[in-house]
Amino acid sequence: MAFMQAGWTTHLGSYYVDHVSKIPRELDVLIQKEKIYQPKQHHGLAVGKFHARMRVLCSCKGFPTDLSPITYSLSGANHSDLLYQPIFTSMFRGNFNIGRLDRIAKDAANLVIKRPELQIAGQVIAFDTYKMNDPQRYEKKKDEILFGGLDSAIKACAHWHYLDVQAGDLFATLSVPLLVTLIPALNFSIDFGTVSEAELRHCGQVTNSYPILNEHLTLINVPITALLCDESRLPFVIAALETIWTRFNELLEHHRPFDSVTWPIGF
Repeated sequence: MAFMQAGWTTHLGSYYVDHVSKIPRELDVLIQKEKIYQPKQHHGLAVGKFHARMRVLCSCKGFPTDLSPITYSLSGANHSDLLYQPIFTSMFRGNFNIGRLDRIAKDAANLVIKRPELQIAGQVIAFDTYKMNDPQRYEKKKDEILFGGLDSAIKACAHWHYLDVQAGDLFATLSVPLLVTLIPALNFSIDFGTVSEAELRHCGQVTNSYPILNEHLTLINVPITALLCDESRLPFVIAALETIWTRFNELLEHHRPFDSVTWPIGF
């Protein structure tokens, strides 16, 4: 509902194919904005209709009153040699080439992560879910609730990029996997192997290397950043994504992918 109120097109119950397992899976919410640039002449070259898209592939997870999501994080400043650098997923097709918009995708991810109202500190590297039977005792459960939602959102990104490439249109797409929980997580920082005191964390980010189909429909591993937030911070996440969408279109107005064989431009 929050995305719809902000002008995004939303669909429930969209299915996609996991390109690794070949199994159809359901995505909770497919969220998208699209702007179509009409055909034009560019330096004497006829340029066809061009689609600019931004997608949010959203998984939603709730928890019973006696369960709590747990995250473990590392500081990027202290462990930059161990962690993948933040980057959203992207794909484009121009008149002369097809590929990823890595510079834009990196700038977009960092712009969101650094928003002060989101308070994203460090990078999440592991999940747990704990069942609290009494104030002094926790019963550890598996991480399947959080990991399953995150995995679905990320693999859905890869699927819709595959559909973009198959369609054959000129396009530029920026995609963001998002996991939304009803309650905040308890986060433990584990910098330098020392476990900190737990603190309530409303937002986070995880960047791992995942197998996806590239522009040549070959399976490769690439880093992908996914966002995590609880319901209370969703309006702030949407505001950050609106900023990305605006900057994305400002960039496309002046530097379309068909202008050159490479795409080195960032925000």
